Amino acid sequence: MMKRIFKEAHKMTRKMVKEYEVDYQAQFGLCLSYLLNKEEKEMKKNYIETKGFKIVVEGEDLLHYKGGKYVAMTENFTDEKAYMTKSSLVAILYTYKTDLANNKDGIAVKDTEFQELIDIKKESEKSIDRYFEKLDNVKLTGIGNGLYAIYDKPEGFEEMRKLNKKYFEKVKNNWIEENKKYFVVTEKWVKNGMGQMEKEKKAIFKKENIEMKEKEIAERNVKSEARKESEKIYGKLYELAETMNDEDFEDITGLRREDYLI
Repeated sequence: MMKRIFKEAHKMTRKMVKEYEVDYQAQFGLCLSYLLNKEEKEMKKNYIETKGFKIVVEGEDLLHYKGGKYVAMTENFTDEKAYMTKSSLVAILYTYKTDLANNKDGIAVKDTEFQELIDIKKESEKSIDRYFEKLDNVKLTGIGNGLYAIYDKPEGFEEMRKLNKKYFEKVKNNWIEENKKYFVVTEKWVKNGMGQMEKEKKAIFKKENIEMKEKEIAERNVKSEARKESEKIYGKLYELAETMNDEDFEDITGLRREDYLI
């Protein structure tokens, strides 16, 4: 995390120095302080404490600790059809049942506490969204059928994944699919573990390549449309050539009729 923040601070500083000719060292300190404060605000706690329990939000689930010891879990705590509700938040883990909340099956939490748990979950999702929005210089490998997987994990990858694994995987897969057209892909033949030759496909995503790729896509689209239009015109000329003699065809089109006969 710190490496990323320092890198961003240097980037911001260079921009400020170029635009306003300020002192680099002083400006770097200001930029670094700003980014650290911003990061601290974004990194909120992922738990609440109530009635002797520490309830940790982990994606769709809640992990319950008592006296520093893991005692139970609530699955899909925001699902209205879930077995446990906010009035009975601690899922029954039978080996610990008699130790929970003075021999009760669960603990009741206030509406405000339940809302806080929901807010923590939503904030984790926002953090994951922001992470993928900023993602750059990503290395991927082809895994067949046009699919790719991130093999060189970018900084913060595992930390974000731990916030909400299910949501993280969903956003990651969407990110790969949406940005696939911007990948710079290379292929080479390599020996696999069986000593057989197979094609290895690698890809890299850089934001700086987006403009270049968009231009390539636009050019391909123009060529494709031009080809379609050309084929359409050729088809019409073929129909005329089938119904006219050489003299009439050439008189109307200025072209040789024999060039459009199969």
